[in-house]
Amino acid sequence: MANRERQVRRRVSVGVTGALLAALLQSVPAMAGPLSPTEQARVKFLGRANVAPGGGLLADRAVFSWVGASTFVASIGGHLVLLDAAIQRGVFSGGYIPATVQDLIDTRPEAILLGHGHYDHAADLVQILRSTDAKLVANSQVCRRAWRQLGGAPSFPCERVTADAPAYGDRRDFALFDNVEVTAIVHPHSMPAPIMVPNPYGFRLPVLIPPAFDTIWNHPPSLSDLIHLAKHAADLSGGSVFYQVRVTPAVTHGARPFAFAWHDTTGPLWARAKDVIGMLEGLPQTDVEFGTAIGFGQLTQGLQDQRIYVQALQPRVYVPMNHDFWFPPLSGHGAFIEPYLMEEFKMIPASKRKPEVVFIRDPEDYVRPERLTFMTR
Repeated sequence: MANRERQVRRRVSVGVTGALLAALLQSVPAMAGPLSPTEQARVKFLGRANVAPGGGLLADRAVFSWVGASTFVASIGGHLVLLDAAIQRGVFSGGYIPATVQDLIDTRPEAILLGHGHYDHAADLVQILRSTDAKLVANSQVCRRAWRQLGGAPSFPCERVTADAPAYGDRRDFALFDNVEVTAIVHPHSMPAPIMVPNPYGFRLPVLIPPAFDTIWNHPPSLSDLIHLAKHAADLSGGSVFYQVRVTPAVTHGARPFAFAWHDTTGPLWARAKDVIGMLEGLPQTDVEFGTAIGFGQLTQGLQDQRIYVQALQPRVYVPMNHDFWFPPLSGHGAFIEPYLMEEFKMIPASKRKPEVVFIRDPEDYVRPERLTFMTR
């Protein structure tokens, strides 16, 4: 009898334990619930490992997710920032890049750094500003244009980093967040340089890139994308801005800030703005440079302008950008320009640091944060 009672108690105990365990397992998804649109978007662009539960960002790393041309979704110092504000479409359909404007909106950026106001950098700016609380950092003309398009009054905060009539070499230093400092310098947009100007960097041959006809064939532009392109094709630059962004580590112990440079155009510094070369040389050490790898200058001086920026900054890592297919015949598949760029960098003097080149390629490196994740502590 006693033995039978022990067997019954054992079965009851096992049954109750199993029932409690099953109830607990069933309750886990319910307790966690579905991810918010913000957390989903941040995980999409930055990766699950770089986004805390609830959508917060980790302050000990800088993560950059490429979404075409020079636009990145970036996590810096625990803050979500957009670098430029355009999803490229019009030459090809929007589906070529696996991201939408709504995806950018859903990340809930705290700030947008804009290099200049041309369509391939700012075509989606107003839509993002209208739907978020992001602070804009841009030249004065872009700020005024966005205010006008959103109601005619300063309807959102804008850090104007230039005067209304900017001049090469104008500089502005400011705090973007408590742990993030920014230096903004006005520099030239890409342009052909006079070939006869004496140039200590040497004479270079033009670089022309074949159009990516396979992209157009496989992703023909929709009518709405063509209209979007036509609507913004004449947007004015307002002046080009180079940025160096410095992130102070949470625990310093004598560590210097992590610094990255980002410029969405690469201009002829030697021919048009020699003083800017010295200003770049005088900046704190740059860990990563995101530099536009193509431009109108390649028609007369090849990729020499890109080398001049790199020689001045001496970054540890160089990431070419804006070289994917958005503006034929200057751009095509990024892989085409890679050997030209690597050949140009062979001319960097031995006295200068030669960077590690992390080449991102379209379309396989769109929205691949693991390619561009850097620890900042």
